[in-house]
Amino acid sequence: MTCHPTLIKKLYAHLLECGDSEFNNAVRSAGQDDATLFIHVPVLRRNDLYGAIVDYIAAERTLEISGVPSTDAGKDAKAAMEHRQSDANRTKKLILKEIFESIQVQLAGGAEVLGDTLTEQLENGGKKACERLYSEFKTADIEGWGKVYDRASRSADANALAAIGHNGEADKHPICTTIKRFIGVMKTGAEIRENFFSAPYGWPKDTVDGALYAMLAAGVLKAVDNQEQPVDPKNLERPKVGQTKFRPEDVSLSRAHLIRVRSLINAIGVSCTAGEEQSKLGQAISTAKQIARSAGGDAPLPLPPQTTMLNELEVLSGNAQLMAAYERQTAIMDELERWKALAEKVTVRQQQWGELKDAVRYCKGLASYQELQTEIQAIEKNRSLLKEPNPVLPLLKEAIEALRVAIMAKYDDFQNEHQSCLQDLQEDATWNKLTEQRQKALLAKHHLDKLEMAPLDSNHRVIDCIDNTSLEQWNDKTSALVGRFDRVRRDAIAELEPKVQPVSLPKPIIRSEADLESWMQEVRTTISTSLEQGPVSLR
Repeated sequence: MTCHPTLIKKLYAHLLECGDSEFNNAVRSAGQDDATLFIHVPVLRRNDLYGAIVDYIAAERTLEISGVPSTDAGKDAKAAMEHRQSDANRTKKLILKEIFESIQVQLAGGAEVLGDTLTEQLENGGKKACERLYSEFKTADIEGWGKVYDRASRSADANALAAIGHNGEADKHPICTTIKRFIGVMKTGAEIRENFFSAPYGWPKDTVDGALYAMLAAGVLKAVDNQEQPVDPKNLERPKVGQTKFRPEDVSLSRAHLIRVRSLINAIGVSCTAGEEQSKLGQAISTAKQIARSAGGDAPLPLPPQTTMLNELEVLSGNAQLMAAYERQTAIMDELERWKALAEKVTVRQQQWGELKDAVRYCKGLASYQELQTEIQAIEKNRSLLKEPNPVLPLLKEAIEALRVAIMAKYDDFQNEHQSCLQDLQEDATWNKLTEQRQKALLAKHHLDKLEMAPLDSNHRVIDCIDNTSLEQWNDKTSALVGRFDRVRRDAIAELEPKVQPVSLPKPIIRSEADLESWMQEVRTTISTSLEQGPVSLR
């Protein structure tokens, strides 16, 4: 008989108790490749065996029921029953021995299995059945597949099969040829393992994985992970082989091709060693695109340059992608150098653009403000920040100069007012009673002693200066000088005459001589009242 198609990957023993003719027909009806063992149990003295078994069981039960006899007659009956049981057991064993000695073991198709005992026949038959079931095992019965896996996975050695003595092309080895044929268009690692772990192969894990990794390293196969990202033998973790998809490569690459691709990947800025070209090329393409994006941007920058060659590379995979990278290496390198130069230019121009925007912001209210704003808007509209000659530097120079002139004008006003207030203070009789040392100390106390300003000899110093003190704040500082010097004078009076009373004079609006007389009378009254308490100082 023939095994069911769903059972051909397992070993089966078919035991038949029948005549010789029926057994021979069953054996011959099975195919020569069937791994089933047929065991023939001949029909010998069946009635005698059944009778011996029945007698043995009947005697056994009678003895159990009778118990222990107490009379001589009972003891004689028990002895007779035990003798009957012994005879039945001896007969049963003799018949069974005769049957076992007559059992025959044959392989499907009629191949005889040798052996002096039934145990030897079953062992020898099992071995022959295994040879039939795993008919392709001998192909892989070679030591060293573990070393093949190690060489391919650790260093992506394209000649990893040399570990088992094969120095030809990887896909020409019988194991690799068979696995590649099974892969067809695409198979997962789990499907490949399941197929070759089972009959008719029964290949060990090291053999299957070693062949897969060796073909990956040699460029015979390509592989992607469950995210459809390329993987190479060096970064394909063994526990993830099952979910990895393997496909045959249609393009062959030489070592020179790979060296040039590797140099391109490293030039882009992605570290790549031998055997990593396939997995690192995608990363290099992404990095190159990022460099291209940094060569342009939002207005006033021009749009980033087109990455047509990289886009065309990106849609390819495996050796086809590597070959395309090899063929376009020079063109990509030229583009890359141009993008890098533009990216550096972007960095410089954006810094200058930021300085210009800051400077023009502070120019609001100056005569050049509107013209500068118009030029800035034109650069933004035309996205001309990277144009030559540099459109930013002249505008930046103009804005900085306008701010420098405005700041110096405010500073001159401040200095003039300071000099005027200082002169009024120096003409004050009370002030002149102080020593020069005390005068300097009081001026320092109110921060009126040092007027020096850092030279505005760079863009940063001009911006820092106006950032610290705006043009409007310069006006406030100048207006506040009168009050600040008045406080210095009051401190001088307080120091010389501690009992002096400060008196604030009323400050009404005077519209006529009558208003003036009224005010003078009010001031006289206020001062006279205060003088009764001591000397006064007017505010």
